[in-house]
Amino acid sequence: MDLEKIGSFILKMIGLLRPKFYNRLCWVVVSAGLAMMSSPLIERLISTVIKANFQIDLTNGNDVAWGFGLVVSGLIYHLLTTSIVELASRQKREELDKEKVEHDKKIYEKANEIMGAEFLLDRLDVMWGDHSYYMNDIRKMEAFHRHLAKDENQFLVSGVQESVSGYLNASKNLIEYVSVRFFVYPGSQTGDNLRLCMQPGWNVDREGHGTPEQMEQYDKLAVELHEHIETLISEYKSMRAEIKKKLII
Repeated sequence: MDLEKIGSFILKMIGLLRPKFYNRLCWVVVSAGLAMMSSPLIERLISTVIKANFQIDLTNGNDVAWGFGLVVSGLIYHLLTTSIVELASRQKREELDKEKVEHDKKIYEKANEIMGAEFLLDRLDVMWGDHSYYMNDIRKMEAFHRHLAKDENQFLVSGVQESVSGYLNASKNLIEYVSVRFFVYPGSQTGDNLRLCMQPGWNVDREGHGTPEQMEQYDKLAVELHEHIETLISEYKSMRAEIKKKLII
């Protein structure tokens, strides 16, 4: 058994004793010492019992000295034991915090492999300006969302999961919005990576007729889309900032 294992065993044993035993033991020792210093009757009783059972004369006529020694010994014992336990607790917390950081790093590194910041912000900029997107782009956003939303991928470091939840909510709202407001345009496209545009039948530059009613309806959709995109960008940047601060990525 190496020294590290021995030290770990000792810390565990002290942890098991705390607080029910060693604090009480300290209290008994200090109380006995104070009693020996201040109460000759109690001192005589303690000395008589110990001398009768163990043939040991504790005080040898020096009550104050022995009482003072017990008090000091009890306090030193308490300080040493408390320091060791606090050290063990701090080491355990540090190890746990390190494990949480490593756990969270792996989750986000995998998420970043699915979709990086540059890709997302670039595609959102296109969606904002052109009111269109390609299927492969939204598939990446959905895969990124699904990865972060998995139960086993919950972040453990304090504050990170809250920021991730804010992003997931904004991401869900945008994905749901474009799924009902965007349509394949032009309709002659083939293949898997189709281009979709927002309500092309109301856009005068696509299939719209340019009537005031269509233009008003389209402008309303554009405002809603921009709000969803703005919110998503803001939540994404907040999430990234929190992750960088807490996980140092």
